[in-house]
Amino acid sequence: MKNLTGRVTELIIVFLGVYAAFLLNGYQSHKQDQQRRHQILTYLEKPATSSSEKLKQVTLNYASR
Repeated sequence: MKNLTGRVTELIIVFLGVYAAFLLNGYQSHKQDQQRRHQILTYLEKPATSSSEKLKQVTLNYASR
């Protein structure tokens, strides 16, 4: 009986360890995806901002003419 209890306890510990590893992996993947999204948005925002400024200047030039 002790042997069976010990085996079940080991099985539960292994299961919890594997489950925790999957949770940690999912959390890390989610964080990496957020970082990638932030980098892409930052990369895209710079040209969009400069294009917006150029468009404002062109609009002001046309308006003054």
